[in-house]
Formats: sequence, structure tokens, C-alpha cells
Amino acid sequence: MSENNVTFHEEEGYIEETWDGDITLEYVEDMTTSSQPLMSKLRSEGKPVLMLLNITDMGQTDSKARATSIKMLNNMDFDKMAVYGSGGVFQRNLVNLLVKAASMGSKIKYLDSRESAIEWLLND
Repeated sequence: MSENNVTFHEEEGYIEETWDGDITLEYVEDMTTSSQPLMSKLRSEGKPVLMLLNITDMGQTDSKARATSIKMLNNMDFDKMAVYGSGGVFQRNLVNLLVKAASMGSKIKYLDSRESAIEWLLND
């Protein structure tokens, strides 16, 4: 995973993560570690912590990665998370399963495009 997978859109006020390739336990931990300082910065400035996740090119996920994702979601300090991908049934179902398992249906939403995800994240 490269550091380019996490981008801080400071002017708009959100953090964007790009999840690509196969997702392992280490990948989940690296992404969380990369985003945490930005989340803390927003929170310390009294701003909402908004996350945008691009899973368009995400590959396979193993069971340890899924279990760790649920734990990380429950421990992350964010206000809203918009997830977008290719619109495929598998991606939508995977995200919905993780959201249900983490009991975060009101904070996380899957959308089919980057534009609709940003609109929901910033305006809803």
C-alpha cells in the first residue's frame, strides 16, 4: 500500500481513502494508521470527521481483514463515512454486511459514484 492511498482534502474537510487490490489484515491496519492523525487533526480543530472510501478497485478480502475492519470501525472517531465503488452487488453487500456488524447504519452509506458519495458526505 502506498501513502497515496490516503488523501486529506483540507479545503473541503474530508479524508479520502482508496482501497485497491486484495485486502489483508495488514492492509486494514496500515490504512487505519495512515488516517488516524488526520482524523485527530480534524477532531482537535472542532471539525466533523468525514471519511470518503473508494473501493472501486478493491480485490478479495480475507476473513481476518473483515473482522479487523469491524473492530476498527467501532474504534474510529468519525462522524460520517461515504463508501463508493463500481456499483456491483458484491461490493454493496460487503459494505452493508460490515456496516450491520459494526452497528453503524446511520453513519456509513454505500453509494454508486464518487459524486453522489461526496454529495451525501458534505450535504446530508
